[in-house]
Order: sequence, then C-alpha cells, then structure tokens
Amino acid sequence: IPHKHEIHSNYPNPFNPSTHLPIYLHKPSQVKLAIHDLNGRLIETHDFSILSLGQHEFYLNFSHLSSGIYFYQFTIDKQAHGAMKMILLK
Repeated sequence: IPHKHEIHSNYPNPFNPSTHLPIYLHKPSQVKLAIHDLNGRLIETHDFSILSLGQHEFYLNFSHLSSGIYFYQFTIDKQAHGAMKMILLK
C-alpha cells in the first residue's frame, strides 16, 4: 500500500472531448479538482467531498471548451498537488 497520494496523468492525452484522471488515495481524504486554461483562468472546479482509500478515476467531458492546453490540479486534504497539463484537440 503506498504511503502517499498518487496523481497520474490523464488519458488519453491529447483527447477529444473526454479524458480520465486517475488518482490513488492512501487514506480517506477530502478531494477537490480545479481546471485552468493556459492563461491561468479558472475554468471549472469539482468538489468530491470525502473519498475512500484506494484507486479513483474521474471522467471529464470538455465538449463545451475550445481546443487548447489546460491544467488540472487536485487539492487533497487542503494540500495542493502540482498542476498537470492536458491537451484538448478538436
């Protein structure tokens, strides 16, 4: 069992228009997700509340957004984890 949270790259990447974001939680945790565009503007947020220990996969559909580079960042138990890049190609 890992002793820390693991945030994996989204797949597929590049994607059109949906992608999956897998994470592993080493303990039950409060999880939030923020999506930003290339200019740093907040596009959307998701509050998943308390999630159980183990593997979780989030499915996101960006059909309402234009092609471009976006960044996602998870906040787990009020601690932000590094932003990761994803590319939307339409």
